Amino acid sequence: MSEKQEILDILREEDKTIDYNIGNKTKMEFTSKTHYLIFQNIYVDILCYCLITIVILGSAYLTLNVDEQTREIRIINPTYKIPSWSDLLPSLYFLIPSYLLNLVFRRLVIKWAERNLDTVYTQDNDQDIIKSYSKKVCSNIFKFFFYLFNTVVGYYVLKDLPFMPKMLLGGGSFDVLFKPGYPQLLYWDKPHLFDIYYNLNITFSIFDLIILLTNSLQSDFLIMILHHFASISLQIFSYLYGYSNVGCIICFLHYYGDIYSYIVRTFIYLKGQEKNVFYSTVVFLLMFFYTRIIVFPSIIYDILVGLTHEWNFIEYSMVTFLCFLLCLHVLWTTLITKKLVKYCMTGQIEEIYKVKINKKHI
Repeated sequence: MSEKQEILDILREEDKTIDYNIGNKTKMEFTSKTHYLIFQNIYVDILCYCLITIVILGSAYLTLNVDEQTREIRIINPTYKIPSWSDLLPSLYFLIPSYLLNLVFRRLVIKWAERNLDTVYTQDNDQDIIKSYSKKVCSNIFKFFFYLFNTVVGYYVLKDLPFMPKMLLGGGSFDVLFKPGYPQLLYWDKPHLFDIYYNLNITFSIFDLIILLTNSLQSDFLIMILHHFASISLQIFSYLYGYSNVGCIICFLHYYGDIYSYIVRTFIYLKGQEKNVFYSTVVFLLMFFYTRIIVFPSIIYDILVGLTHEWNFIEYSMVTFLCFLLCLHVLWTTLITKKLVKYCMTGQIEEIYKVKINKKHI
């Protein structure tokens, strides 16, 4: 048997569930028998590595060429203040209290989470599994409140912008943004508290990346790394290159569409919440489909149609990274739909991605 075939056989074996049920949930195999470089399958992993590399190299180029790439728009309108790196410092200042608040919240809630974990996670009294999933419950509750807070603040800041689309409860249309043409579309009056709101978005993206890197690894690790790298790059460089008017709408629709996801992610780990998981998943799937599969592509389309000038590296990077995110949204929509259909057919609730606990080989 070839080495490649052996790897594929191990991966298939890891994806199998143990052949007995606890209630209406299937007990999962949590231990990883493969190297942590492999999370989904070797082909998906290789693709993720390639895309992550593209994002890193593109971000490095954008970092080194901010002044050169923005020289033209600074010369045309020298009185307009183009954002600089120093304007992003609040995102780092916000990061420290956000992380400390999360630690305090976890300390207050983790015992409750351990007592209320579903028996599928406590059956074997494996403290590594119990601790990992209790921390996930705490993080999900904390993120729910942050997403809710950020959505409320975002709506307050953005609601009166002429390009805040009606599809996102605004009163305008996103294509209005591009009517002045380039580079005039970059010289816009930011609403009150805009810079604080934008920095807050970057803070949470970095904070979420830290949580991803410090918590137990799971099978979607590389996909989430790609998502976070692309998101952080989009937010930072759209701000520095003057496209924060585009970035703020994209940030808002992501937070707005994700509020219910953390309700689902919390319920799915708690005992006696099967019906709540089902109903909240239906609501979340509808919201996710609307914001990510309907609204988000329409935003990308308006960008493609609206940016009629000769594109620079920033425009190509922005659209490329947005397309990466769109592909991930399609993937997640498909996976969530499959799990929902499986529950309707079998009554079994299963999380989309498993935590991979590192244990000694037996």
